[in-house]
Amino acid sequence: HDGLGRKQSDLSSDQRQQRLLERPSLLQYLSYTFNFHTFFAGPICTLKEHLVFMDGSYHMDPDPKPRNVTYPVYSIVSKLVYTLLCLAVFAVLDRNISMDYLLDPKYMTSFPSMPIT
Repeated sequence: HDGLGRKQSDLSSDQRQQRLLERPSLLQYLSYTFNFHTFFAGPICTLKEHLVFMDGSYHMDPDPKPRNVTYPVYSIVSKLVYTLLCLAVFAVLDRNISMDYLLDPKYMTSFPSMPIT
């Protein structure tokens, strides 16, 4: 229950904790409805938990201190280089290894972990 339609005294303790104080916007509601986990596996959290996570207040430090902000440039560049390297290897191997070779029974039986049915 969202807590907007009943008095607070009529709600259970869990409903009081998860109640919404205001109606979410359409964008917030659609974000909750179509987020990856909710869309494929059903809701894994309440709408209030989702809204708190999305606005970042869940992770806010009650005693904010100035922090040394580091930007993930090295991580992004290294992942981009790794991706381009894998793309290049795939492009080279794709030209040199034909599909007939990969589907050949002699090639398939050379790997014991790949049973042929």
